[in-house]
Amino acid sequence: MQQLLIFFIRLCLFREDPADSPKAPAFLATVVVIYALLSFTILMLGDGMAPSSLVTAIALGLGIEAGATIALLRFRNVVQRFIPTMSALLASSALLNLVMTPVTMIAELLGTAILALVGWVALFWWVAVAGFILQRAANLSFGQAAAFAFTIQLVYLATLGSLTAS
Repeated sequence: MQQLLIFFIRLCLFREDPADSPKAPAFLATVVVIYALLSFTILMLGDGMAPSSLVTAIALGLGIEAGATIALLRFRNVVQRFIPTMSALLASSALLNLVMTPVTMIAELLGTAILALVGWVALFWWVAVAGFILQRAANLSFGQAAAFAFTIQLVYLATLGSLTAS
């Protein structure tokens, strides 16, 4: 377990190859559960949304990310890379969320300008990590992969926003 944690920390620092992520479906299932539980816990600390809304938001995010990733990999004729790619995306996202949660809590105490800065840093770090993973998985340039990762986030936020507004 410690080796996996070190692998994903190094992946978030661009020092590991995402292709070396475990390829077992059971590992992906475990990562999905950990990601969902961690996301639920972090979101419960924040927005004050109802737990049922949080479950919907997390499921929506997972669905959009998985659907977009499999579509990209299918388009690039490398769909067999889906399990390690999705495992790498979700594990690195969970790790970044875990690291950014206390940083965000401290930033909230320091004011909105610091909080906004932390939010932008977290977003761009995630886009860079996801871009790195997708670049390797789908044989894209880093710019294309990062743009794709950013677009996935925008689609998710827009979809979530339209659901919470209604």
